[in-house]
Amino acid sequence: MFRCVNLEAVSTKKTTLRNYDENLMDAQFGDDLKRKSRTQEDREKENENEAMITFSLGFPIDALGEEEIKAEVIKELGGKEQNDYIIVRNHIFSLWRENVNIWLTKAHIRESVSSDCEHLINSAYDFLFYNGYINFGVASSFNSHIRETIFEGGVIVTGAGLAGLAAARQLMSFGYKVAVLEGNDPCLPKSQPCNRMTRAALLLLTQHQ
Repeated sequence: MFRCVNLEAVSTKKTTLRNYDENLMDAQFGDDLKRKSRTQEDREKENENEAMITFSLGFPIDALGEEEIKAEVIKELGGKEQNDYIIVRNHIFSLWRENVNIWLTKAHIRESVSSDCEHLINSAYDFLFYNGYINFGVASSFNSHIRETIFEGGVIVTGAGLAGLAAARQLMSFGYKVAVLEGNDPCLPKSQPCNRMTRAALLLLTQHQ
């Protein structure tokens, strides 16, 4: 589990010297030390893999993107908070890419990120979600994520293809009333190879107009 702690901090407590059997200590704690070492090694490798996933999605590996800077996702640029935010952001991307057919929630992220990072989870998740970088085009569990508050006015999406329907669902999750316009009949049996998916998505949208 990733924790938001200062790894450079050292304990200032005084220690007292004790007599002990070095061989016994090695036997007792050797395995634990090796396990911790492997865990740190694995975590570093995992961070590298998650960074590469982030890079493949158009974000810098070890820096903030221009949009993130404009959105002020952290209080101060540079330093530990920025580093922790980047790790959390990369981790969220990795979780989302594990299965893009499942709605990624903050609760899911908290399972692998320490509660010390709660403010970074909120900041990174909200930025990625409201800018359409995660949870786009997801029909599964969608109804529970539609806002009860509806903004004044509405949005018209032209085209009932997969991209249009994904955009409509995303806008609905933000609380907008959405209308989808399509010139062709998307539900003709032979008109589209994905007609069953399109029909189901249209039904989902119709239920929330």
